[in-house]
Amino acid sequence: MKKVVLLWGSTGVYGGDSSGTITKYKQALDMIEEGSKVYNFEMTLVQYPGHPDRAGASDGQLSFRTALAGVIEECERIEPHWIVGRSFGASIAVAALGCQRAWVKACRGAVLWGPAFNKYLEALWPTPEDKAKMIREYEEFKTILAPDFFETLPEIEALVKDAQGNLRFARGSEDGYNSSADLRNLAVIHSATQPAFKRQVIELEGLDHTPIPAKLTSAQRQHYFECLFGDSFVT
Repeated sequence: MKKVVLLWGSTGVYGGDSSGTITKYKQALDMIEEGSKVYNFEMTLVQYPGHPDRAGASDGQLSFRTALAGVIEECERIEPHWIVGRSFGASIAVAALGCQRAWVKACRGAVLWGPAFNKYLEALWPTPEDKAKMIREYEEFKTILAPDFFETLPEIEALVKDAQGNLRFARGSEDGYNSSADLRNLAVIHSATQPAFKRQVIELEGLDHTPIPAKLTSAQRQHYFECLFGDSFVT
C-alpha cells in the first residue's frame, strides 16, 4: 500500500474545548482518512510539537521550525509516496520537499490545500496585542503556540522555490486565507525555479478552508478526494 503523510494546520486536530464536542477539525480529518483509503493510501498524520494528542495533552511549543524538524524526521522514517499539506501544513510540505534528504527523491509529490499566506494572517491580527490574544485562544483548545509563532512564519512564496517535487496548488472557492491568483503565482514561482517538476492549480467550487462532510454533496466529496489523493497529473 502507498504511504501518504498528512500535515495539518496550526490548530491541533484533537484540541476540543471542555464541552466534549467533536471539533470540525476531527470531522475534517476523518473524511480525509476516508479518502485516503479510497485511493489505497496508508495515511499518517504527523503531530507537531505543541499539538494535543488524542488524550488532549500537549507537549512542547508549535513554531514553523519545530514543526518542520518533526516532519522531516517522520518522512525519513516513513518515506512517503505522497504528501497532503493543509493550511499551515502546506508551508511545511514545501519546506520539507526542499530539505535535500534522500526520501524526497522517492516522493511523488504533494497537494497543498488552502495555503495560508502571511498577508492574510497579518490582516487578521495586525498588532502584537492581536497576535498575543490569538495565541491565548489557541491555548483554550490545547494548542500551544510559541510566543513568536506569527513573527517567525516564513513566506510560502520563498519556500516554494526550493520544493523538489510535483505540486498541486488547491483551494476551495470559499477559502478566505488565499485566492486563485495567489495559487497561480506560487505555480509560476515553482515553474521558474524547479522546471523539472510538474504543477497543477485547482479550485473546487463551494468548498471552504476546512471541508467537513456536512457541508459537501456526494459529488463535491469525490472531487475533494481526487484533489487530495489523485496523483495522475505527475505522469
